[in-house]
Amino acid sequence: MKIMDIIEGYGSSKPLTSIKPKKVKADEAGYNMRPGNAMGRDQQDDYANMNKRLQNRNQDQNREMQIKQQSQMRRQNRLARKIPTGIPGRILNPPQGQA
Repeated sequence: MKIMDIIEGYGSSKPLTSIKPKKVKADEAGYNMRPGNAMGRDQQDDYANMNKRLQNRNQDQNREMQIKQQSQMRRQNRLARKIPTGIPGRILNPPQGQA
């Protein structure tokens, strides 16, 4: 049995080499798809995402510094209000001698 007999058995009179693949709709005009555009958009997206990541990283570093400064300020204010215990007030504020 030859290949041509098999092909003719399935009702096709054309050889296999003449069968062309169907066109993909993305290749048709009107879908705004041109060769090479997808790669350009992909690179633009990559650059945009890299810039976003860089900006977020910088904002996070600034935010961390601000949080640290605010924490130190709160700690200083808290410690400034505290009066050490166990030390009598007369020692902390000795009375002035009579003049």
